[in-house]
Amino acid sequence: MPKFWDRIKAGLAAFGQPANERTKAALAAAGVAVDEDLAEGGAAEFAAVTAEAEAARAALQKEREARVRQEAEAFADVQVRDRRALPAEKPALLAAFTRAALDDLENPAVVTFAEGKTGSRVEALKALFAARPQHQLTEEQLRAAAEGGQVLFNGGGDAAKAAARKKELMGMTPLGRACLKKGA
Repeated sequence: MPKFWDRIKAGLAAFGQPANERTKAALAAAGVAVDEDLAEGGAAEFAAVTAEAEAARAALQKEREARVRQEAEAFADVQVRDRRALPAEKPALLAAFTRAALDDLENPAVVTFAEGKTGSRVEALKALFAARPQHQLTEEQLRAAAEGGQVLFNGGGDAAKAAARKKELMGMTPLGRACLKKGA
């Protein structure tokens, strides 16, 4: 019996012919004797083989998409954890990674980086996020009192301390220093 792919190739080679002629040509190329009484059975066999190939192709595509989704989830989680992306950006990041990975699988292309290196679309996306600075939106912005931070309230404090602090702060900028010179 001829190999599976030989039967597929034979069927594709005869694609431009009418269906009955295609079946006969495919069977003949596969080494199957064509008998008019058996032609219908050969067509059924060819249809079954074609359907089997399509099912295998669809299963492979689903498996690829599932693997890409897992990689995208892992990449997005790492970027959010490392504070290079916000949690609200995660859906867009998943979509961008998935599209780039599927494009790389279906239609590979070379991306050139600034340093002259080349890579894939996914590597370009990873480099884009690696170059992002970490955000500080989830961290405390004011120093704690133990670290020398202090909360200043308006009024009710020592006037001499407040005047000294005002002079200190004004001395930190060119405009403030100019005002201090004029005696403001």
